[in-house]
Amino acid sequence: MKYGLLAAIAVIAIAFYFMSQSNKEDAERLKQAEIAHQQKLEQQKVDAMLYEKEAELRRLQAEKAKALKAEQDKLNSQNQAQAFEQQQQAKLKETQLKKDMLQKYMDISNNWSRADLIAGSTARVALGNQVTELRKIRESLQKEKFYDCLDPAKKDLLEAMDSAIFNYVYFMQNDISLWKKQAEEKINYYNKLASSLEIYTACKQAL
Repeated sequence: MKYGLLAAIAVIAIAFYFMSQSNKEDAERLKQAEIAHQQKLEQQKVDAMLYEKEAELRRLQAEKAKALKAEQDKLNSQNQAQAFEQQQQAKLKETQLKKDMLQKYMDISNNWSRADLIAGSTARVALGNQVTELRKIRESLQKEKFYDCLDPAKKDLLEAMDSAIFNYVYFMQNDISLWKKQAEEKINYYNKLASSLEIYTACKQAL
């Protein structure tokens, strides 16, 4: 009987021991679960903060990109306006240069016409000085540089001047055998003079 009681007590003690151990393990599992839950909550907080920071960073980057684009668009617009203004100024400068060349051409042409008129009314014996003056005017035209449109007019006017000068030289020689050449040079003179004036007028109207 005594041994039976001791055995029962031993069994009960063992049962209580295992129950105690089981409770400890359950408590440990609960503790670990609570810790894991807290860690999860903390991680969620950290993740939320990181998300907010990343969202704020993206917003700031988007605003910066937008501001940079606006600044670049403004700069491009200013550059385009400046380029357009420079083009307009260049066109005005080119137009004025052409006008100056047209005026220079006409001044030489007018000087020639006056000198030719005087030479045409000068006696044969005194014509040498007038021919020299005509040659000087021709040289001044030869030295001048004009834009492309006026170059053909310059060429024709130079040929007209040459014909006029040859005509006066033949006239001063007073040789009947040169009369035909005189007539040919005179015809060529008027033809080239008319052609040069026609080209000049077209160039002036084209501006």
